[in-house]
Amino acid sequence: MLKGESLLKLKAESSKLKVERLQINQTTNDVSAVPNL
Repeated sequence: MLKGESLLKLKAESSKLKVERLQINQTTNDVSAVPNL
């Protein structure tokens, strides 16, 4: 039980990190696109 629960927690944490990274990448893309306008 405990192993499964910690695995689920790890998966949730890593997917959270992925989402945060995607958002950061999106922000940097937006910022770097500004000078081109």
